[in-house]
Amino acid sequence: MNEPHNPYSPPAAAVADAEAPARGEPPFAVKLASKLLWLGLGIAVLTQLLVLPELQRNPFFVPTVIGMVVSLAVNAWLFFKIGQGRNWARIVYLVLILISSPVLFISVKAIFARSTFEGVAVAAELAANVIALYLVFVPGRAWYRKSAPA
Repeated sequence: MNEPHNPYSPPAAAVADAEAPARGEPPFAVKLASKLLWLGLGIAVLTQLLVLPELQRNPFFVPTVIGMVVSLAVNAWLFFKIGQGRNWARIVYLVLILISSPVLFISVKAIFARSTFEGVAVAAELAANVIALYLVFVPGRAWYRKSAPA
């Protein structure tokens, strides 16, 4: 027997998720940017380890060290996600760099006065970050706009 049509019944069509196209291998610019970001993180770890003895005289030593570790962990997570092709991660990292760069530029003179090695390391880290951001936003931008793998 033919049932009457119910206008409120769900459609009978088969529904499935669309297959997302594979992102593919990252381009050379993104691979280089990822290496530069990890290099910068390594430099940051080294410089922070070098200033630990000096920080021990600080009454806020423990919160400072916790902040340093959390900062390094967040950066490492963002670098991992940037390497995976997550567009939001490169944008978040750009915002973090834009927020922290003015403070860093202001304090560079004091850092160099305290230690030439530390000043060069901070300058190298900043240069690596800026070059990496250029690479992911200019030559590598198309790779970030492609669909992520399912």
